[in-house]
Amino acid sequence: MKKILVFCLVLAVCLSLLAFAATAAAPTASLSAPGAVRVGETLTVQYAFSGQDILAVKGTLSYDKAQLTLQSVEQKVGGSWDLSNNGDTYMAEDSQFKNPINGQVTLLSFTFKVKDLAVDTRIQVQFANVTATSLTEEFALEDSVCETTVVRPLGTNNNLISLTIGNATLSPAFDPNLTRYNVEVPFEITHLDLQAAAADGNATVSMYNPPLEADRTNTITVTVTAENGATKEYMILAKRGKDPNYEPSSNNTLSNIVVDEFRLSPVFKPDITNYVIWLPYEVDSVKITGIAEDNYASIVVEGTGDLKAGQDNPVTVTCTAENGDQKVYTIIVKRAPSHEELNKPTIPTAPPTTTPTVTTPQSSQTQAPSQPTNGGQNSIEQQKNQLLIIMYCALGVLAAAGIAVCVIFVIASRKEGKYAAKHSKASVETTDEDSPEAEE
Repeated sequence: MKKILVFCLVLAVCLSLLAFAATAAAPTASLSAPGAVRVGETLTVQYAFSGQDILAVKGTLSYDKAQLTLQSVEQKVGGSWDLSNNGDTYMAEDSQFKNPINGQVTLLSFTFKVKDLAVDTRIQVQFANVTATSLTEEFALEDSVCETTVVRPLGTNNNLISLTIGNATLSPAFDPNLTRYNVEVPFEITHLDLQAAAADGNATVSMYNPPLEADRTNTITVTVTAENGATKEYMILAKRGKDPNYEPSSNNTLSNIVVDEFRLSPVFKPDITNYVIWLPYEVDSVKITGIAEDNYASIVVEGTGDLKAGQDNPVTVTCTAENGDQKVYTIIVKRAPSHEELNKPTIPTAPPTTTPTVTTPQSSQTQAPSQPTNGGQNSIEQQKNQLLIIMYCALGVLAAAGIAVCVIFVIASRKEGKYAAKHSKASVETTDEDSPEAEE
């Protein structure tokens, strides 16, 4: 009896575990959306899914087309998953069986445009008739629904309702549609007592109201930011009076000269006022900027355009101090000549001609006119020509004499050879006659 009871208990436990495992393996899903949405805004609805070894999910999207316009549907798993649809029925699947869902993911994303609806209108989106498929079985899921409510649109009003200055007077008088004003204050006022309020209570106001510099036009701004983020800026140009004890600066020195793309020679030094820049022929202008040591000094640059080729083009950088004193920095811009000028042949200059001098006779007797002289240059040329002729003649004579000497030498050599041969033959004959054999 005990064995039967133990067996029944074990069987009940196993069935309970199997039922729990089956329940745990069943997939779940839900839709989510923001709690509020405004007319004209974009509404994004997310479909979250949780399951094990899921390869495909299919369901039907439903919503009120009078409230929403569907703009796009995306599957968010990625990888080998694809998305297809037949009307409002969508299916996401792992077509290559490589990346099944194991756990919780955002499976689908639906994007809508909210139409012109009244405030407090409720919007509902549903994903129904959902089935999920694994390698071994198919599951049916409950319908998923989400809701959101239309709220009032964000405010767009970025106007001021008031703008006042306690220690000065605006010019012109304040108008919410005017954004530029002028103020003049004496030297004793160092800061504007500025007050501003936005026309829309949901808008924000920010101010830039720094201390005022004497004898300067200072810019003060008031920025209004509407609830929807649109901004509008009001500007006040405040001129503060001059300090009666102020002495203007006499600093007219540059802290630097900047040349775009080219090099200044020598390297800039504030106490050097003469420089050179070399440019290729193709460049006919240069950008030069002077930077003053004193912020109150002014700078004028002249002569940087229409630079002449093959010439020195002076460019001046004039720094005028606050008190009017000036200092001029000069830059000689050397632009290269054109290629045609570089390759142009040089034409020799003809020698100057000498005008003949005629001597006027002092007496009544007739004198022969003096002959014009040829000038020193012509005499030198004639002497050179005569010397060359003499040298050529001498060389000819020497050449002829050399040839004659060679001929005589050859003839003499041949005669001497014949004589020697003849003399040798005679000696032989004489010897033969005197020998004993000859006597016999």
